[in-house]
Amino acid sequence: MDNKQNIPSYKLKGLNIAQKFLPSLAYKMALELFYTPFSFPTTEEEFDYKRDLPIYRELVDEKRITIYLGGAPPFKVLLVHGWSGRASQFLHIGEGLKKAGIPYISFTAPAHGTSNDKRTHMLEFATCIEQISRLYGPFDCIVGHSLGGTALMNSLNLGVEVEKVVLIGSHATTTGSIKDFVKKFSLNSKVEEYLFKHLEVNYHKDYEKYGVVRLAKEFDGSALIIHDEEDKECNISNAEDISTAFKNAELFKTSGFGHTRILANKDVVNKIVEFVKPK
Repeated sequence: MDNKQNIPSYKLKGLNIAQKFLPSLAYKMALELFYTPFSFPTTEEEFDYKRDLPIYRELVDEKRITIYLGGAPPFKVLLVHGWSGRASQFLHIGEGLKKAGIPYISFTAPAHGTSNDKRTHMLEFATCIEQISRLYGPFDCIVGHSLGGTALMNSLNLGVEVEKVVLIGSHATTTGSIKDFVKKFSLNSKVEEYLFKHLEVNYHKDYEKYGVVRLAKEFDGSALIIHDEEDKECNISNAEDISTAFKNAELFKTSGFGHTRILANKDVVNKIVEFVKPK
């Protein structure tokens, strides 16, 4: 899925004009895009999948999120979707876990799908993971797609304990993530400079403390890194850097599935199920 396709054309045109004449306005418009996920149509297959799952609503920092229970406790796996994603994107992985008798939980983050609010960010994803882990965990494994992978690694700094992690199509560094955002929306160097300054001022001067590579070096458990060689949202080099950073990691590559369709790939599903199963 290319999230850019779901953004109103007038916003993209306005941004393009603004950055030529009013960089400060373009920066504000870029920030809105940065914090605002955009929805895309839910497939009938996803509706059927969600219909069979018990649903709970939880408050995380006064934002209500939707949680889907795949099986009965004790839950072994937590599935974390990416930016502009939703829990039902994990339907194939969820079904694979169910067939293997592995209970799991998925959720839809703030400002996504049926969860409320309009804006969010990666650290709110991490807070959701921490709260769900306290309420329904601990989990044996957490699976994160794209930004969900970054969030799961950041949740470890919030006290989440897990022995296994799976990262699918995630960025290796904060810098790389921002640069890909800049490239996607054809932002100029001035707006890019504003965005990096925003990170320094509002989060941390050393914003790479949130990057997966930095966090992976501190993780003592096992990691499975999954990435498609034709991922246009996040280059395969990210997976190679991430897998090298972990002390104990396996890199599993696919080809021809891109950034999102990889979640439905049968080999990916089987690989995750085998990784999750107790040895």
